[in-house]
Amino acid sequence: MCCLYDTTSFAKTKCTHLLTIEFGRSVTVDELRLTLRADFPHDSYWTQATVAFDDGSREVLQLTKTAAPQVFALAPRTVQSLKLFELKKADDASPFPALTQIEVWGTEG
Repeated sequence: MCCLYDTTSFAKTKCTHLLTIEFGRSVTVDELRLTLRADFPHDSYWTQATVAFDDGSREVLQLTKTAAPQVFALAPRTVQSLKLFELKKADDASPFPALTQIEVWGTEG
């Protein structure tokens, strides 16, 4: 597991589980936005990530090298949590991919 606050861990380990979000109630999720840190060429980036929801569904996200938020429309699903994991780092010289912001959009369950 990677530590959100220790970017040097990416140089030494494979990031398999970045974070879990617990909403504390049922929500209907229909969009996800990821903003990657983009201090290129110092930073790297992930080319792929998986999001798993507590209803058993999952989405594989294809990421690009950009500072802009990456928006993913999702089939609406009612959940209480999600997990971001299986991050695949780009094949570049920098060992430092990082997540700046995650937004989960939807409505009350």
